[in-house]
Amino acid sequence: MASKKQNSRKHVKVSKDSKGYLRLQFSSSLSQQVWGKRQHYKGLGLVETNENRIKAEEIANQIETDILFGKLDASLQKYSIISQAAAKAENTHSYYSSDITLQNLFAMYLEYIKPQKEETTFIRKYSKLFASTISQCPKDLKDTVGIYSKITEIRCIDHAKTLLGKLYDMISWAKINKIIPEELSNPYKFYQDSINNKKPQPKALPSMIASCGAVKSQFKHRGFKPEEIPFILEALSKRGKGQGVGQ
Repeated sequence: MASKKQNSRKHVKVSKDSKGYLRLQFSSSLSQQVWGKRQHYKGLGLVETNENRIKAEEIANQIETDILFGKLDASLQKYSIISQAAAKAENTHSYYSSDITLQNLFAMYLEYIKPQKEETTFIRKYSKLFASTISQCPKDLKDTVGIYSKITEIRCIDHAKTLLGKLYDMISWAKINKIIPEELSNPYKFYQDSINNKKPQPKALPSMIASCGAVKSQFKHRGFKPEEIPFILEALSKRGKGQGVGQ
């Protein structure tokens, strides 16, 4: 199994050429190793739109997976939009005549990873929290947008990002084991990275309370403690008497 450090390395990213078309840009190390040049690119023939960006990111993720498992097609024909469209049109994989859903594929994946996890962690996080979330998602594996929308709707940011990462691993595992066809979409890494995990900034105290000095400045972004309220009211009362009502 590859380490997390290996998985975190980016060998390919999506960029734009001078005419505004999307392309795959490979890392210098990979370009030199595979193609003997400092920087290698592959044009996709797609203009910059949200839909096309997702398609391009899916291809980039597929290449990352193939690199990880030593299956990179150096000719890059496998990753062209035309080749992928043709493969989808054929629908020759047994998946297309099966009843595999997101839910039963996730159940298969849980059986695969169960021996790799601590029992308490597996039960609490995977077989309860994650499985409960997956049970509420669309069944169709191709409905990645619907799956993403449901996960982000019912789970907090941290749990959603974690589960989307697990779905990316699950789809990659299923492709490697020929459970699903390689051309099936796997945008979950892109979805995971697109979630903004910045926490909202707490609201500052009202200026009147802040200026009365009853709450220290380093605690201005938290709620009042019950024992602080009398002091705040007293400070505001004194401030009001000093300035006079209506001033």
